[in-house]
Amino acid sequence: MSLVMRSDNRAIMLRLRKRAFQLSLIAILVGVALISWSSRLIGPIDLRYDASTYFILGTSLAEGKGYRLLNEPGEIEATQYPPLLPLVIAAHEWVMGSRDVIVIGHALRITFCLIYIAFTLAVYVLLKQYLPLPYAFFGALITILSLYTYLMSNQLAPEILFGLTTALFFLFDKLDRRPRNSALAFLFATASYALRTIGVAVFAAWIGAALLQKRFKRAFVRLTLSLIPIICWQSYIHHVESSPNYKKPVYKYQRADYLFYNVSYSRNIFTFKDSFSPEAGPATARDFVERFVGNLGRLPSSIGQAFTSERKCWLVPFSRSHPAETGFLLDLTLVVLGSIILFGLGLQLTRRQWIIPLYVLLSIAAICLTPWPIQLVRYLTPLCPFFALAFFTSILLLESVFREASSRAARAVSSVVTVSSICLLLLHQFVVFYRFTRYIETIVYQLPDTREARLHVLGGYFPVERALNAGLGWLMKHARGDEIVATYAPQWVYVRTGLKAVMPPFELNPERAQDLLDSVPVSYLIFGDDFTERYVSRVLQRHADLWQEVYSSGDGKFKIYRRMNASGSAKNTNFDTGSFPRFSDDIEIIECPSGEVRRNF
Repeated sequence: MSLVMRSDNRAIMLRLRKRAFQLSLIAILVGVALISWSSRLIGPIDLRYDASTYFILGTSLAEGKGYRLLNEPGEIEATQYPPLLPLVIAAHEWVMGSRDVIVIGHALRITFCLIYIAFTLAVYVLLKQYLPLPYAFFGALITILSLYTYLMSNQLAPEILFGLTTALFFLFDKLDRRPRNSALAFLFATASYALRTIGVAVFAAWIGAALLQKRFKRAFVRLTLSLIPIICWQSYIHHVESSPNYKKPVYKYQRADYLFYNVSYSRNIFTFKDSFSPEAGPATARDFVERFVGNLGRLPSSIGQAFTSERKCWLVPFSRSHPAETGFLLDLTLVVLGSIILFGLGLQLTRRQWIIPLYVLLSIAAICLTPWPIQLVRYLTPLCPFFALAFFTSILLLESVFREASSRAARAVSSVVTVSSICLLLLHQFVVFYRFTRYIETIVYQLPDTREARLHVLGGYFPVERALNAGLGWLMKHARGDEIVATYAPQWVYVRTGLKAVMPPFELNPERAQDLLDSVPVSYLIFGDDFTERYVSRVLQRHADLWQEVYSSGDGKFKIYRRMNASGSAKNTNFDTGSFPRFSDDIEIIECPSGEVRRNF
């Protein structure tokens, strides 16, 4: 009896120790996630670029106007982004009873912190289903320390929430023993598609896995279910594109295929060789092949960077010593790291673990069809949990090969390689993590009602963004509420100022471009960014008599021009300005220390 009791007590103690160990690992992961947020919980969430588009769409839903771009004259219906993130924003505005950018922006920052913690836990629990406990922990740790993972969590962008919903989908699919789990898997797959169009790869992998398992009835059911959200969203797009307002827009180029915010992904990506340079001409089948193959060639390095950090971050410790040799070794390291991950995906396929590698490979194929190679690392970021799984799948194979060897030296080499690779990856991640979470730029907005809002930005603002912020302060003092601005960041301008804002036409012919601007009509034209500068500069050179410089940054690189009529006075416009609060122009820039690392957003 005593032996049985001792055995039972020992088993209980082992279970308690195992549970305590698991809880300690979870506590470490949550602690790291909280540390990354500890210095950036103040103020509103970052609303630049795409983030301001999501905020505008959410506000439109909350105001009962439908899914519309409020910054555009005529407040046109949006077709580019799926609606789940705007619905999350609208829910915040409904619950809090406010449209205030500062109030809602701060609430969203807290929400995104909670999403980041949930993402951390979901990745860890998912990896535990496939990997030994220590490797699941290291995989989750590397994922949340990935540069783009915590950079994107600082913006009002769908990437981290998308990563959470896909992780939960695969978790419940793995636990597919009850109808409830299958229903939850479908729910999170639908949420993934409602966050990002590329979420269709989740549905495709879900169906493909059933086909490869020769469960054809299950595949048919999954196909039927998957078509419901896909048809709903695509039907909405078709409804908008076939409406009279779409065919007869408020101004001539409002629905031009190159205006990516105003048209669907399919129109933007598949119309031009490069939608940022429509003058290059329409895309042909050969262009798509070259685009796909070119992106495939960049893929191993891009995967390595998405899994860890940008190439520039790797270069910082070696920037003063033999840059050519260092650059080659670094490129080789990133390619090897990406190749290890791709090899791990292949291993999963050979082991008939179909669904995750299918999802990753289908996502990669879709990403490689996009014409913007500079965005590859960012687009790959939500796949980091699955890159971690593939990486450690390869590491475990290496361990098993050496473990079966009779030589002690071989087993020792295996241990050294495994431990050193994990330690080096984590050391690099912690160094970059320390740099970015320590050096935070703070933008202070002074409001007309004496309130002050502080925006904490990881990685800092680019010079052109600082110049734009100062220029918008000038605009708020001098522009009338019915005047329209042409700028490379129209949604951000609208959120900051309340002024209607559009992108300038991507037209190299200055006569044609001026005619298009007058069709809006544009009152203020912003010059000074790399994106639209080549188009705007031609208009200003050819029609110097129509545009008066009214504002310039200290270095003269950023300028604002006002449209003049024949008498030399400003032209009048006549559009409603919407309901966004207007910030004052008093902007304090607290510079972060030198040595910032550039990131591509």
